[in-house]
Amino acid sequence: MTLSLVTPKNILASLKRKRPENTSNIKQVYNRRYQSKLAIRRDQTEMQPLLKLLNENNYVCRHRRGDDGVTIRYIYVTHSDSIKLFNMFPTVLIIDSRYKTNKYMLLLLKIVGVTSIEKTYSISFTFLECEKKDNFAWALEVCR
Repeated sequence: MTLSLVTPKNILASLKRKRPENTSNIKQVYNRRYQSKLAIRRDQTEMQPLLKLLNENNYVCRHRRGDDGVTIRYIYVTHSDSIKLFNMFPTVLIIDSRYKTNKYMLLLLKIVGVTSIEKTYSISFTFLECEKKDNFAWALEVCR
């Protein structure tokens, strides 16, 4: 059911409907989904399937490695359609950052543009390791 994008709540409801004596709870459904995803991913890191999905769905992705040369410290993601919009409407930008809203505790920097009819569109999303001038400069340089 997970592969068919059924929500955990609906999976549990379906199990309870089919077998009323079933004593499963929502935590067990989440744990089983996690184990299934690990089995599908096999020996890949979490980043490898992410980069593959981004590439398959026409996203442009840039990343920067840390001092060890292995760990990705910064990742910039934008869609090809967002690039086209940004080229047409490059004058107004809104930059917003959110702190510690993901499990990796990375800073999320979102860049938004505004069209000539005052509609907003997302230009890019960037995960940054920390709030430093160089990190923001890198994200804006990649955006440019």
